[in-house]
Amino acid sequence: MRTESHNTTEVNFYLLAAPKYSDTIAFGVVHIRDAVAFYQDILGQKLKRQGEDWAELDIGGSRLILLLDGANQPVFELKSGDVESTVEFMEQHGCLLQDNFTEATGEPVLRDPFGYLWLVTKG
Repeated sequence: MRTESHNTTEVNFYLLAAPKYSDTIAFGVVHIRDAVAFYQDILGQKLKRQGEDWAELDIGGSRLILLLDGANQPVFELKSGDVESTVEFMEQHGCLLQDNFTEATGEPVLRDPFGYLWLVTKG
């Protein structure tokens, strides 16, 4: 039987910050206005708030976040009891803080080493 050992720093981080996934769905779109119009007018989702390069809609109790991003990729959300430590830990492991998305959302957004975006929120 094979056992795996974990780096003590990583184990302590997870015990301290306890990141969890959320019920937020987010992804990049090429045109914010067109995407909002589609999800609001065609699918009946409620627009909660909107900025120049992002929008948040209520989709049956969950959040749909649209970000202006030509890559049309998903954005995952991590809820953490210690946002700052989570961001620091992710950066130490190859994630890069995305200033443009962080400024728009007011919460840190990082791109992982595989190109995916992660929104880190308090929770």
